[in-house]
Amino acid sequence: MITGASAELELELELELELELADRRLYALRDVTATVPSIPLITSSIMSKKLAESLDALVLDVKLGTGAFMKTRERAAEFAHSLVRTGQHMGVQTTALLTDMNQPLGQMCGNANEILESIDVLQGRGPSDVCEPILSLAAELLVSSKTDADEAVARRLAQQPLDDGSAFENFAR
Repeated sequence: MITGASAELELELELELELELADRRLYALRDVTATVPSIPLITSSIMSKKLAESLDALVLDVKLGTGAFMKTRERAAEFAHSLVRTGQHMGVQTTALLTDMNQPLGQMCGNANEILESIDVLQGRGPSDVCEPILSLAAELLVSSKTDADEAVARRLAQQPLDDGSAFENFAR
């Protein structure tokens, strides 16, 4: 017998699976029609999944540079604007940060090593090029969700769980 809460979760998981399957089919269609780089189509693909989550606020990390899909700042800014405009149109406080992908982040390569580096970050001792964008995104989300209006205070709030060990404790649980 399915209870109310588990039935709701099951329905939510089914919806996510249907969205993923539909998105895969649309991506395959974009691939054969050479419309993969279409900003409106990329926007709809990303935002349909994000907005299905019933969010109050959304902060997006739009990568740019040689290691990113958006190679130039202008193209990344156009993409970010499209994402933000879509989110706000749907009633979600949406912001986007442009982050540099002209070189790899961190010092590790490979799944297991990158997990170890992530644990270092959660323990407050990760490499600065990994920690910096994480803290910027977290602070932006705190400001966007009206948890704290001041970016400096929001950044300190984001740093605190790394410093006091609670971020790693939550991960370990």
